[in-house]
Amino acid sequence: IVETCYRKGLVRVLTATSTLAAGVNLPARRVIFRQPRIGRDFIDGTRYRQMAGRAGRTGIDTKGESILVCRPEEVKRITGIVRSDCPPLQSCLSEDKNGMTHAIMEVVAGGIVQTASDIHRYVRCTLLNSTKSFDDVVKSAQDSLRWLCHKRFVEWNNDTKIYSTTPLGRASFGSSLNPEESLVVLDDLSRAREGFVLASDLHLVYLVTPINVEVEPDWELYYERFMQLSSLEQSVGNRVGVTEPFLMHMAHGAAMPIRGRPKKNTSGGSGANTLINDQSLRVSKRFYVALMISRLAQEIPVTDVCESFKVARGTIQALQENAGRFASMVSAFCQRLGWQDLEGLVAKFQNRVSFGVRAEIAELTTIPFVKGSRARALYNSGLRTPVTIAEASIPEIAKALFENSWSGQDDSGLRRMQFGIAKKIKNGARRIVLEEAEAARVAAFSAFKSLGVEVPQFTTPLLPASEDSPPRDVMVFPGAGHAKCHESVLGAHVGDERNICSDYVPQRASTEIVGEDMHPVSTIHIKESQGIANSVNIASMQEASPLSTLPSRNVADKGPVNAHNFPGGFDGFLDQWSSVDEFSFDLHFVKRSSKLSLTIFEILGLAVCWENSPVYYCNFPKDLTPTGSNDSVELWEGFRKRWSRIVGIMQQKSVKKTTWNLKNQIQALKSPCVSCQRLARLHLDPKTLNNIEVLDSTYVLLPPISVYNGLDICLVAWILWPDEESKTVPNLEKLVKRRLPSEAAAAANRDGRWRNQMHKAAHNGCCRRAVQTRALGSVLLKLLVSQNLSDLIETVEGPLVNVLADMELWGIGADMDACLRARHIIITRLKELDKEAYKLAGKSFSLNANADIADILFTHLKLPVPKGCEKGKLHPSTDKQCLDHLRDLHPIVSVIKEHRTLAKLLNGTLGSICSRAKLCIQSQRYIIHGNWLQTSTATGRLSMEEPNLQSVEHMVDFTTRKNDKDFTSMSMVDHHEINAREFFVPTQENWLLVTADYSQIELRFMAHFSKDPVLIELLSKPDVDVFTMIASRWSGKEESLVSSKDRDNTKRFIYGILYGMGANSLAEQLECSPAEAAQKIQSFKRFFPGVSSWLQQAVASCRQKGYIETLMGRRRFLSKITAGNSREKAQAQRQAVNSICQGSAADIIKVAMLKVHSVITNGSNTVDSMDGLMQNFSQIRGRCHLLLQVHDELVLEVDPSMVADAVNLLQISMETAASLLVPLRAKVKVGKTWGSLQPFRPEP
Repeated sequence: IVETCYRKGLVRVLTATSTLAAGVNLPARRVIFRQPRIGRDFIDGTRYRQMAGRAGRTGIDTKGESILVCRPEEVKRITGIVRSDCPPLQSCLSEDKNGMTHAIMEVVAGGIVQTASDIHRYVRCTLLNSTKSFDDVVKSAQDSLRWLCHKRFVEWNNDTKIYSTTPLGRASFGSSLNPEESLVVLDDLSRAREGFVLASDLHLVYLVTPINVEVEPDWELYYERFMQLSSLEQSVGNRVGVTEPFLMHMAHGAAMPIRGRPKKNTSGGSGANTLINDQSLRVSKRFYVALMISRLAQEIPVTDVCESFKVARGTIQALQENAGRFASMVSAFCQRLGWQDLEGLVAKFQNRVSFGVRAEIAELTTIPFVKGSRARALYNSGLRTPVTIAEASIPEIAKALFENSWSGQDDSGLRRMQFGIAKKIKNGARRIVLEEAEAARVAAFSAFKSLGVEVPQFTTPLLPASEDSPPRDVMVFPGAGHAKCHESVLGAHVGDERNICSDYVPQRASTEIVGEDMHPVSTIHIKESQGIANSVNIASMQEASPLSTLPSRNVADKGPVNAHNFPGGFDGFLDQWSSVDEFSFDLHFVKRSSKLSLTIFEILGLAVCWENSPVYYCNFPKDLTPTGSNDSVELWEGFRKRWSRIVGIMQQKSVKKTTWNLKNQIQALKSPCVSCQRLARLHLDPKTLNNIEVLDSTYVLLPPISVYNGLDICLVAWILWPDEESKTVPNLEKLVKRRLPSEAAAAANRDGRWRNQMHKAAHNGCCRRAVQTRALGSVLLKLLVSQNLSDLIETVEGPLVNVLADMELWGIGADMDACLRARHIIITRLKELDKEAYKLAGKSFSLNANADIADILFTHLKLPVPKGCEKGKLHPSTDKQCLDHLRDLHPIVSVIKEHRTLAKLLNGTLGSICSRAKLCIQSQRYIIHGNWLQTSTATGRLSMEEPNLQSVEHMVDFTTRKNDKDFTSMSMVDHHEINAREFFVPTQENWLLVTADYSQIELRFMAHFSKDPVLIELLSKPDVDVFTMIASRWSGKEESLVSSKDRDNTKRFIYGILYGMGANSLAEQLECSPAEAAQKIQSFKRFFPGVSSWLQQAVASCRQKGYIETLMGRRRFLSKITAGNSREKAQAQRQAVNSICQGSAADIIKVAMLKVHSVITNGSNTVDSMDGLMQNFSQIRGRCHLLLQVHDELVLEVDPSMVADAVNLLQISMETAASLLVPLRAKVKVGKTWGSLQPFRPEP
């Protein structure tokens, strides 16, 4: 259209981007360039002439001019480009362009070249023959033919002396794939036929993803997304050649690892390694694109995929379009090879890739004007095939497509537009149906004719003459009355007065109220398991009721129900909800940031369900507002009363409440807010109504809710399978698929899915989660009881969620000014180290790249590679252990170590403070709010992220030069000591930090479990240095003669024994020979015979049971201790001993946290109210906050007047957390910052 208008003179000026301008072939009188750049690149002569050449086209115009706008300093460069000669043409058949092979393949397949003389005739017609000698061109063509014959694309017939194509060659030619691509596709498809993963779409998506993609992955993000995949999807990656080690290397910026499948008949060498690396890189990039396309095929919005993979929207759409085209090429390839099995799969998948839809709606996308979103809307409304759409009325199609904008204005322009689109879709569906019918008729008649049967022909064709012929539908508008509905499968007449299209779909009608006669499809009964297993197969314990005895319509068919539709209204729903003994819930809320840097939790609704009930959705702004009154005071009082009833229900201690992600919901319910805009009907006025607190002039703050007896199903799964669940990010969907039978998982998804999915999309997630939580709870809680693990979660892990929620909300203060000063000093020192390293090495290199460091140390400086540092890598290791071996051989080693230490501090702790700290307007202090992870370790330890404050560095000291020109004068040097913990301060002005750290906690557990009398005696003595005493007893020296080095070596040795280290590892730790280390191990076992015996018993018990148990009954399953190889067995033995002590230490620090938290808060959300502690320390409440837990250490902030009480509370809580054979000791320190703590000394 544009070209026609332009040629006719209707359009006189065209404005286009450089990309479009280079491709549009329209002559012009004048061409204007607004700048001499295309993107960031300066224009070259070829592209300039291509675009400027349309001006004054010969034979069309008499003259033309080209104008280029540029800066004065660019004139000289532009002049050179304009006056430069055209670059010589080069043939694409040259060897470096790989074109000859493709060309020969095409001419042989097309029948142009069949004999040797044909090759001579063909190459004489090529541009390559004009630029190279004829013999060289013929040789290149013959080499290509030999390669094609060798790869089975072409074959030579010795009898006829003719070249012909093989099925592979015909498949390559017919699919438009070049030979190199054809080999890759053939290899992928061949392996897929041997082991195709049909349980996931990812394998099929990979096969239709173009082989060579131009997308450069963010490797760190790629690795993160790969690790988030399910085990099934990761197995797809492994099957096609994507490995976790390769992605890890790329994510860490390391050089490419030499990994790949072993190949036959290949010699070692850099060429083979490069080939393997290139192949791994190509496969990994292709799989990365496949991950994006697979998400689109699951109907995840393009914007979400762009955000998840940090890719531009245009890139995603281009990849999707290319994948659709490539799918058709792969389908044609399979067809020519005669692989009908794969051809059918790929052909059906093409629409899914092109339109980004799931399998169930792919058929609908074949209808004109129907793409992903419209196909989903039609499907959800029950119009699931072209046939049903062709039979449906236009109003029904329009209502399905435009549910949200459907109104009662019959003559509106919007309605006419909607009917017009619906009409086009209906006509398109009718045409598809009629074409299929016509094809079936022709096939049937052909079959009859082949049998000799005469069949009369139709006088008129089945297909209509025009797509726009008026349909024979009757449009029914509101007020026209309702027709009788047909009988449903239950034999009942069900009326539906909710929409104008109910007349056309009587059997899809439904009600909003659940009747008494409706029952769940099946009931799952769990038999108590006998014995212990590392993994429980839930599916084997399911007993489902026979479907034949159940009605065909039940609760599961209904999906969620609005709470206000309950019999008796919303108050009737609250009455029923308050009477149940156990329920599952999920809060629908949005976390927002206010203008005053406050975190606001806007609550929108709540999904609730209990045994044999549908899931009810409470829309807070709507359902809590009473009806029947316009008085704002009465409406607000009614709102408050209903909210108070919900508060009472959620705070019932006798009622068990299960949910998912309880911690975040607790935080939202501590300060719940509702948008004033959503409460517009109440006409709220804080001046006239009492007890209304408005935040940020936008949100009404409601009374808080404390969730008593709440249980997070995520914790239950983690307690049952600690190693499995700690390796992945908690995901409810994956847990349902992994731990429930497929029937139960499908039923839970149905129960939580709204009938009108598009309309209810805003809160469908919480309804689904509530039902899935109920389904998981009915199974996992019984397993928890059968494994005797219920006490652990009820007394420790469950109540701890409240503690972690408060710690996250409160945060910890940060001294931003001091942090920025330290950051500036470190950056200065890093620049100095760069200069020193370059001077010492004699050449420039990157101190941040391990490959560069290895090259400098071992290739350029010729330093010897330490033993054990040369295996299994592209370059020798440059880790801390390796550098320690080299520290005396060259001064550059100390520079590298210092650079690493400071770079880690700069990018880690200081970077986290600068990026995560937020200014609190109220206190005018910067505060960091981290995220506590309760299920990320198999031993029970807590961890932290965003940022991780459990690994903050201690003191780092270094020097910087005042004058870079003076390298000798020591007087020009500044000494710096940076302690990153100095930057963490209380959140309140003038408050102090108080910390308490367990002394030798794991050693004390070793003494308790081993019952070794010598160790118990040593640890029972108060106020002594335990490791000095052990070193003295062990070596026979007086305590005063034990050096600090002897003490430190003893400490390292004991913890090495505890962690299961062997003689070699201990030798490295103690800097002695393996023989000496082995001798020390035997001496230790003789001196502490109880410990030696316990170590053996712990391993033997784990072998027998398959798991270890901590002090409080926590279990860790170690199946590899009996079923693994020698290395895995040795690792499991070390884990068995370590997990007992480390897990027990994690248990008691959590108990101490609960005790402290119960005192400094109201304490009523814990199982044991600890009345004695609360009464003795009631004065400290509100004047002390728990900030951090660093493994065996607790960090609190305290009002200075309450320091002595806080110290007593900490010591009592920590030292009485468990009863052991040896006393627990807690060392307490106090200071203004975390890095300036001093031992607490009570005032006399």
